[in-house]
Amino acid sequence: MPELDDDAIREAIISKELSLLGDELPDLNRYRSYYEGEQSLVYSTAKFREMFGTQFDGFRDNFTQVVANAVTDKMLLKGIRVGRENEQDDSTRKLASLIWEQFLTNDMDEQQADLFGGMSIEGRSALIVWPDGAGGVTLDWQPAQLVRVRYDDDVRGKVAWATKRWITADDATYVTFYTPASVYKYTEVEPKEPGQQSRRLDTLTDRAPGTSTFRVYQRREVVGEPWPLPNPFGRVPVIEFPNAGWTSELKGVIPQQDALNYILMAQMVAAEFSAVKQRVVVTGQSPPTGGFKTGPGIVWELRPTFNPDGSVTIPTFGTFDASDPSTYIKIVEMYLQHMAFTTQTPVSYFFNTDRGGRGDAASGESLKVDAKPLVDKVLKRERISGNRMYQAVRLISDTLSDTPDDLPIGEVIWQDPRAEYRMALLDEATKYRDLGYPMSYIHRHLGLSAEEIEMVEEEREAEKEQAQKDAQAQAEMQARQAMMPPPSPSPKSSSPTGPGKLARA
Repeated sequence: MPELDDDAIREAIISKELSLLGDELPDLNRYRSYYEGEQSLVYSTAKFREMFGTQFDGFRDNFTQVVANAVTDKMLLKGIRVGRENEQDDSTRKLASLIWEQFLTNDMDEQQADLFGGMSIEGRSALIVWPDGAGGVTLDWQPAQLVRVRYDDDVRGKVAWATKRWITADDATYVTFYTPASVYKYTEVEPKEPGQQSRRLDTLTDRAPGTSTFRVYQRREVVGEPWPLPNPFGRVPVIEFPNAGWTSELKGVIPQQDALNYILMAQMVAAEFSAVKQRVVVTGQSPPTGGFKTGPGIVWELRPTFNPDGSVTIPTFGTFDASDPSTYIKIVEMYLQHMAFTTQTPVSYFFNTDRGGRGDAASGESLKVDAKPLVDKVLKRERISGNRMYQAVRLISDTLSDTPDDLPIGEVIWQDPRAEYRMALLDEATKYRDLGYPMSYIHRHLGLSAEEIEMVEEEREAEKEQAQKDAQAQAEMQARQAMMPPPSPSPKSSSPTGPGKLARA
């Protein structure tokens, strides 16, 4: 590994990393633009553009957003578990609660949508962990356009260094370089010419990383901080969250989205010119000024005309059939089915199929079957992201004073991606219970968070205690009743023929 404390080597590394980031920006920005609906009509011909110009520039039907959101909407982080599941006790639960509190303090329930969204759309995003100076940490998600992470060549998954570059609200260009030992902060400027001072870059184009303009990195001094800033973690506090394959969910979807936009646009053109039947008149008579018009009360007066040979031509009428929109609909549905298949997204996410939405809604079990490819896809991404998120857990643990120096292994807890099919899950949970599965496993199968599981267990214990009290009270009452002497017979209850009967005189 190069000597990162050497100024020249370090600045050369920063220039190289930002150059590589600049090479990636066109693709990263394109994925984000398509997700937000800013898409080009790439298949329109020169003749089409000549005829319609920019008439359809604002028209888009955005299915890329459906593909990306299908994954991220099902990724919901709900808690963490420290230690092995069969070794849970009060100390491990308290430790997990302390760390999870830092996630909640940093609004991670809100930030995770951006974090996992960037992972799905651009193909990666990042999380920066840093002490907040008050005994806790700050957790800040970063889009792929701002951060580049370099990994060690020899140790899998170990981050060698990371570079962040952004433009501030006051129009300065800042760069921060993270290493295991230190954090180096810079302001990026143009190099000074002889007799001139270095200056800020003028335009966003000039400031794009990777352009040919050579950059100079001036030390950025922060009041109250040493330069460089010591890294208390001893490892780079930038955690990258990659999508499976380190690529965007939209990479293979964009060509299909372009084709769909063109087909839908062609359908609109057909609707404009041939949505209704067109009348045709064949006559030798010159049309009136403005042409033949139709409407209530309009009468055409058409006289026969004579051909050069003296024959008569009688006007004739006809119609052109209206265009059939079902042709376009079938093509659109075919493309959507291809998109659903290639992205493992249920077709019902794009349009209503014959099984559901038209009077015979699909059952929870059949929806679960349809969504299985998507669920498997989400689970794969949760495994990747869960491992990365537990790296953040370790950094948080290193900061907190009430946590051990060596945090045991553990995992993050996700909401079950099948949670929307609750009835099918409950049926499965009932079967698991009948087979003797422990309740803790069944609770996780239902997608309950650590807090929800704890609440359920507390309520179950309270119900058990109350049932025991009720049973004890019932037993005591029955015991008291058993010890009471039997009641004395009443005189009125004596037998009329018995010895108590009075004899008549």
